[in-house]
Amino acid sequence: MVCSWSLAVRLPLNIQVLSIMKSLLTTAACNLFQGLSSLMLWVTPNLYGNLVANTAAGLVGGTGVMPGGNVGQDHAIFEQGASAGNVGNDNLVEQQKANPVALLLSSAMMLRHLQFPSFADRLETAVKRVIADGKYRTKDLGGTSTTQEVTDAVIANLD
Repeated sequence: MVCSWSLAVRLPLNIQVLSIMKSLLTTAACNLFQGLSSLMLWVTPNLYGNLVANTAAGLVGGTGVMPGGNVGQDHAIFEQGASAGNVGNDNLVEQQKANPVALLLSSAMMLRHLQFPSFADRLETAVKRVIADGKYRTKDLGGTSTTQEVTDAVIANLD
C-alpha cells in the first residue's frame, strides 16, 4: 500500500505496519527490486507513490494485475493501481485486450473497505483461481483471451 504521510499518521492502530523506514526513493526502489522490502505500507508523496506503484507492477506481472486505492478521510476511490499508457487506451477496449484483473482486485479492495470482507474474499479467490489455472489470460500475461473471456471465467469461479 502506498499512501501519503498525512494519511499514514491518521491510520487506525489496527493497521499492521511491519516497519517504518525513512529512505531515499532510489534506495527503496533498489530494495523493492532485490526483494528486500518487508514493508506493507509505503508512505510517499503522490509522484513518488506513482513511481513505486509502476515499479511494483512490473515486478508482479504488469499494470493489468495491480489493484489500487486512494483512501482519504471522507472519501475513497478504487482503480487500477498503476498505468503505463493503458488506462483510457481505446484500442485495448475496442479489441477486448484490456486485462480486467486490476479492476476486479480493486473492486475487492473496495468491498473490504466497505466492510464486506466475505464478498472481497470470494472475488479475490475467483481471480486467483483463473490466473493459476492459466486457461484464461490476456496477452499481457502470455495468453490470448479477451477481456470478456477473463471476466466470464472469474464470474464462473465465484463461490
